[in-house]
Amino acid sequence: MRSLYAIPILVINTMFMGSLSLLALIISPSGRLSHVIARYWSRCILVTCGVRIRLQGMENIHTGSSYIVMANHQSHLDIPILFAYLPLQFRIMAKKPLFMIPFLGWHLWLSGHIPIDRKSRQGRARGLMLAAEKVKKGVSLVIFPEGTRSYDGQPGLFKFGGFRLALTYNLPILPVTIDGSHRVLPKGSAWLRSAAPVSVTIHPVVPVDPSTDRQILTENVRSTIVKALPVRNTNLIRHGFNRSA
Repeated sequence: MRSLYAIPILVINTMFMGSLSLLALIISPSGRLSHVIARYWSRCILVTCGVRIRLQGMENIHTGSSYIVMANHQSHLDIPILFAYLPLQFRIMAKKPLFMIPFLGWHLWLSGHIPIDRKSRQGRARGLMLAAEKVKKGVSLVIFPEGTRSYDGQPGLFKFGGFRLALTYNLPILPVTIDGSHRVLPKGSAWLRSAAPVSVTIHPVVPVDPSTDRQILTENVRSTIVKALPVRNTNLIRHGFNRSA
């Protein structure tokens, strides 16, 4: 029943706030003002969807610092969750089709977020180059290293691309665990399910040394994220990396 009234509200909210965000880019071409609007936009989305957030670990974020934020990916709701509750100026690296959605996609394109063409090695390389430019300007990046959403909340393999970027630019990694969003809006469904609470755990920063082995770094970050998930996922802690990315 929630979807019957939530979807029209979400469409209207997205059209209004998306238009406002586009106008804000005229005033602030850097995308910083649009990011503030996106934060309120996202909170409206979460309220409409009945998402209740349990947030912990905020003390691990130092405003003014830049990070590569690594989060597991359970649902389309993960993006508004991070926009709403991460007190950072950041840009996301997300799959290209997301940038084709009216208003939302326009906001992402014009605000400087980074599309990734997963079907093209050249496209992935270009995405990493764009991300590097953001890093040089002191903007944090949000990456879902699985590259796709989970059907059941269990994390998939982590791709190496974001870790390569962290090592190249000596950028600290901020691991974030999201749990419960797949119960509200599962992968493959356009309908909202239960208004279950979603927990967001922000872990201590993982410092990066260029001499660090990429595989070890990937395993350590993934292990940190997985340990904050329910016990059923603990068998997935080790060897969760993907050499193809």
